[in-house]
Amino acid sequence: MPRNQCPYCTPPYLFPFVWKPMHLTCRSYATISHQVGRPSPHYLDIILRGAIQCNLPGTYIDQLRNVEHTAVFDNCTLYAKVLSLLDPSDRGKFEVKELMGYGFSEA
Repeated sequence: MPRNQCPYCTPPYLFPFVWKPMHLTCRSYATISHQVGRPSPHYLDIILRGAIQCNLPGTYIDQLRNVEHTAVFDNCTLYAKVLSLLDPSDRGKFEVKELMGYGFSEA
């Protein structure tokens, strides 16, 4: 499925967003279904890393750790690119432990 298509969402709405000193064009989707899917392990790992980095409450982080993911560990080039932007000492600090065996820490 192309990355800009979501079976549960309308086509994207593009709207201007002003965040001084920058003007950004943002993309937003509106859901057309109440069906909630499980996140990929890659997405869940990034969400957990961000929650920890932002010092969100431990109870919330624990809830995130209990979210069931899709268990689809296909090679995710976007995830590898995101990891390559991290400090090298943080790349291997997976919050979704099953990702450790897929070679992403070398990103």
